[in-house]
Amino acid sequence: MFCPTFLKVAYADQSQLTKDQWQKNISKRCIRDIKDSELFKNDGGYITYSPLKTTRVIAPYWMVNWEGFLVPVPDIEYSFISFKNNRLHLHSKKEKFNLVLSKNEQLSIPGIPPFFPLPQSSWAYKVAKDPQAFTLRNLTDLAYRTTPDDVTCKIEKIDSELSSILALHLKWRIAKLLSVHKVGDKNNEVWLTHSLRGKKLVDWEARKFDSSNTEFNVTIVTTSNSRFSNIGAVINLPKLDQSPTPPAWVELLQSTLTNWDEKSVRQLSKVLDIEYFDQ
Repeated sequence: MFCPTFLKVAYADQSQLTKDQWQKNISKRCIRDIKDSELFKNDGGYITYSPLKTTRVIAPYWMVNWEGFLVPVPDIEYSFISFKNNRLHLHSKKEKFNLVLSKNEQLSIPGIPPFFPLPQSSWAYKVAKDPQAFTLRNLTDLAYRTTPDDVTCKIEKIDSELSSILALHLKWRIAKLLSVHKVGDKNNEVWLTHSLRGKKLVDWEARKFDSSNTEFNVTIVTTSNSRFSNIGAVINLPKLDQSPTPPAWVELLQSTLTNWDEKSVRQLSKVLDIEYFDQ
């Protein structure tokens, strides 16, 4: 999702650069990656927040709770489960369905360790009126309120446009962004994006951040013709209809998500009679 090359220029130690040199670098990349990029524009650069339409999933599923997320879990045959580095992946080969939950406690981008907070030696830090505004949480929110028309990329405007330019670069994705929504109440609000990977895969991604800027992520990927292709639209929303009593494995999955450890995931794999991978 990130554009590491650009952000490395913005965030890295630039004690060797003059401010004029830094502004020119940012301006050049802003024009290339945002203003003049048809790929960026066609893949979601102009997408901003929109209301989420009420969705009814015809196929059966249950809801579990993970870190405050309401996560839909389809009633299907699963093939394997994996757990490593705070990332749980539940996969169904038969349904071509993937559910991935991940917790990122130290957000970083290759070549920029650490990504946050801003290095005090960077020009980005020096021109920022409020360096705390450059947290991933705040930039993510700004990204989905901003379009390429909101920046000029002019050298003399870099200081005032910097947060918007950085936010727009967070819109670079491996999938074509179709829509973005805020879901849930004010105390448990998440960002929900709906994307298309290639021509056949549908991607739903829900993200939120805690007070320490830890990111919690729920991703659902399935085929566009799947009976569950729209199930991501109910992430973090109360179920609209009554579900039958969940089987024992769903209750065990809930316990597994609460414990969030390898032992619990292995036990779940045995109950489901599916393969377990620690990768």
